[in-house]
Amino acid sequence: MVNEVYLGLGSNKGDREKYISDAVDKIIQQNNIALQSTSSLYATKPFGFENQNNFLNLVISVRTNAEALKLLDILKDIEKKVGRTNSFKWGPREIDIDILLFGDIVIDEEKLTIPHKHLMNRDFFYIPILEINPNILLPESGKKLKDLIPSKNENFIINKFEFKI
Repeated sequence: MVNEVYLGLGSNKGDREKYISDAVDKIIQQNNIALQSTSSLYATKPFGFENQNNFLNLVISVRTNAEALKLLDILKDIEKKVGRTNSFKWGPREIDIDILLFGDIVIDEEKLTIPHKHLMNRDFFYIPILEINPNILLPESGKKLKDLIPSKNENFIINKFEFKI
């Protein structure tokens, strides 16, 4: 079965745009992953641990026949190949790749939660998704993402740029 998957990519260490670009390249080089769309690139304030550089964030939509946990393993391997080094939770990182949505699948496991557990309170996740697909439905509820965004969200987005593959 082929699923449409939304991936969030972020970097706040070193050449942030190159890390993101390299990660996108490695993702689309996978035999079982096809790129559908990319959002703009967003400069954002850090989440969690605030005493660090701003991030660049991007969302891409891909189609894949890989199962969710297998895709997670592929993405973690890509992070290492692109140059991710160990850091503390919410600390600075060269590249971070998160599975935000995976078709209509819902997963709640220790290793993986889909939809991403912070999807609704991080504008750098949901705004790029809505840029790609303004009418996207959330799994289980079948409601539009744009209708479920809390009105009192913190705004992490500072600026928006065009992203070129």
